Amino acid sequence: MNRHTQIRQAVLARLREQCGDSATFFDGLPAFIDAQELPAVAVWLSDAQYTGKMTDEDDWQAVLHIAV
Repeated sequence: MNRHTQIRQAVLARLREQCGDSATFFDGLPAFIDAQELPAVAVWLSDAQYTGKMTDEDDWQAVLHIAV
């Protein structure tokens, strides 16, 4: 499992703890949401890029999106 998946799953797990079954959760940005899936929460990462700040590290940065 890559880091992006781990990050999204950790965020989704915390959101599920707080919201319970009151919403449909998406790991990634869905292309289409049916009206029956509302309310919906989507979590995804974008603009991931290597920062190269540390010579012996695998440093990346990305934008975390949470959409309701």
